[in-house]
Amino acid sequence: MGVFGGLKGLTLPNWPNGPNGPNGPNGPNGTSGSDGNKGGPTGGLIIGGTARDCAPHLPRVFQLLDELTRDRRPVHYVFYESNSEDDTLALLRSFVAGRDGVVFTERTFGARTERIARGRNAVVAHVEKMCRDFPGRYEFFVNVDMDDRCKMDVASVHECLRRSDEWDVATANQSEEYYDRWALRTAAMGDMYDGFSHCIIGYSDLPAPPGVPCDEHIVPPISAWFPGAGLEQTRTFPRRGRAYYEVVSGFGALAIYKTALLRGARYSGTKQRGVAVPECEHVPFHAAIKAQNPHARIVVAAYLISGP
Repeated sequence: MGVFGGLKGLTLPNWPNGPNGPNGPNGPNGTSGSDGNKGGPTGGLIIGGTARDCAPHLPRVFQLLDELTRDRRPVHYVFYESNSEDDTLALLRSFVAGRDGVVFTERTFGARTERIARGRNAVVAHVEKMCRDFPGRYEFFVNVDMDDRCKMDVASVHECLRRSDEWDVATANQSEEYYDRWALRTAAMGDMYDGFSHCIIGYSDLPAPPGVPCDEHIVPPISAWFPGAGLEQTRTFPRRGRAYYEVVSGFGALAIYKTALLRGARYSGTKQRGVAVPECEHVPFHAAIKAQNPHARIVVAAYLISGP
């Protein structure tokens, strides 16, 4: 079934659609690389995400993932669950059963950002392992939120994959309002961002900086991250015209990575400001990618839509 509890001793059994199974990419009935796509988009996918108490949203998420992968092979899934009080784990296990994939589960403690970073690190470590074990098979890692934010426009994901020569990391836009300022960083909005981070996500464990009122209404518009880009009158990135906006970090419930860039990159849920304070886990992850791949192009793809 390809489901594992805990994070140690991972092996790859011969489940039917797994890499070593009869229908998997290494099996007698399987195919690999672009030949395995049967006329569809090329480039194998690993699709991953973390989940906690996401049961109400998972049927819709699974429907979108099936739609996304209908004409694409090979595909591998890796999910991480922790501390759920609903049927999240059972639903993830049911989805992976008969597919090529794994589910990690454990109980975690600590601050929210640290727990999320731990889960994402389990996912990306498994992505690395799959790419080591099956070189050249998986070109892209699709990192997707498993909650109510996942309302992706599947056609836009296919478009982004087809245009993969234009980016190295593509993070998502939203059709009505770009919400993920917690993950967003640009050269123009670096340290200045720290003065707003407690307001942007509204977590009580993020104290307000001296002299900054904790009022969610002071969150800057996205034009503050992109001065001179003509975004002053919009709440999202226009889908017509400019296709990409260069960023230091982003997410927006969906991001696509070229797996070749991921080696050794890890998430962290804290940063140092004299003491350890919460940090969006995507920021150090993208910093690690950029440190090892200075020319990597990290973007918000205006046409890649994760939801409203």
